[in-house]
Amino acid sequence: MHVSPHFGRLVPVAILAMALAGAAAPARAQPVTPPSTPMTSAAVQPTATMPPQESLIASPGRQPPSPQALGGLNCLMFGSAAAAGVYIYNDVLMVAITGYVNPTLLIPAMAGAFVAGCSIGNILTPGLIYLRDSVF
Repeated sequence: MHVSPHFGRLVPVAILAMALAGAAAPARAQPVTPPSTPMTSAAVQPTATMPPQESLIASPGRQPPSPQALGGLNCLMFGSAAAAGVYIYNDVLMVAITGYVNPTLLIPAMAGAFVAGCSIGNILTPGLIYLRDSVF
């Protein structure tokens, strides 16, 4: 297997991308506990038809991410993987495309690979959500 001589420069870029992805992650919401107030009025006393107050509050467990958040995460992962693949194999790809090594085409090729990987990640999101819900 041939590894590009530019592979050593990929590691700091990957670390920076992971750090930025972790910094962009939304903070988890803390559960809100209602203030404890005594019920003094007979009109607000729970009855047989009224569920207890605790069941109206969402459980403080971890909520699954929304489909939009998973789409963004898949876009980031698949796009970064595609751009990293172009970066690693840029010599082979540039010779196949232009007939000689052309380093000026590296950035546009990486950008195009990121866009293609991002769209593939977004297209696969509903299927991955289905697998997550049905298999796991």
